[in-house]
Amino acid sequence: MKRFVVPLLLACLSLAGCAGNFGAYYRGMSSDDIKKDPAMIACEKPEVRQLPDEPEDKIINDMYARGYAVIGRSDWQGLGNDGDSEALAQAESLGACLVLWSAPYAHTESGTRREETVIPGRTYTTREKVTVKTSRGKETAWIKREVREPDTIVVEYVPYSDDYYNYQGIFFVRFKPGFFGIKSKKPDPELLRRLNAPSGAQVEAILEGGGADKMGLRPGDVILSVNDVPCQYDRHIESCNAHGGNTIRIYRDGAVLVKDFFMPAPGM
Repeated sequence: MKRFVVPLLLACLSLAGCAGNFGAYYRGMSSDDIKKDPAMIACEKPEVRQLPDEPEDKIINDMYARGYAVIGRSDWQGLGNDGDSEALAQAESLGACLVLWSAPYAHTESGTRREETVIPGRTYTTREKVTVKTSRGKETAWIKREVREPDTIVVEYVPYSDDYYNYQGIFFVRFKPGFFGIKSKKPDPELLRRLNAPSGAQVEAILEGGGADKMGLRPGDVILSVNDVPCQYDRHIESCNAHGGNTIRIYRDGAVLVKDFFMPAPGM
């Protein structure tokens, strides 16, 4: 469902560094969530860059390989009132390290818009002759009376043409990688059934210079076990490790491979 929004101008007038609709339509981790997660590294001075014209999964995986983890996103359709400053303000409020955003043209709406102009009625003072009773009998007196004429409402139908844009912003933080440095997803259940594997993790992205990168793992590999322990997802795979000599069992291109690796003990 498309959402059309009115710029949050009144809020921005009272707030320094207004995040605009990047804040209003943000979905994801809060600044408190990021602080509580030991694997997340918040930043005080985020970067703002243009969102590449590529599939979102590819963008997120490419950023993971460079040491960035996605924490949330903003998306809406509206007028072209938001830009780098609003994206930056939202990133700063989260403690994000990077925001990628874009706003490609969506469509134009045009027609006539009813506008009313109120012309206040004239206010003036008149003098009115009245007869009053006094101790001396009836006398004539003059009193002042304020008169206000009714307002006049002028109605006009004004032509308009509004351009709408599809806004999208993706927010990232730096992260503390485990030994392997991989981002994974659930593999095809049918593949696991054929391999008689209770679980597995399909590699989506690999951190440059991380353990999986040095081992020669590739995106698309399915990790079946580490040290003969079935593993299911990123952090679970890290927890399957034991210090010293280790083996990892993967499925690649129709074959099951076993790779040896060495994970140094803490402090080495």
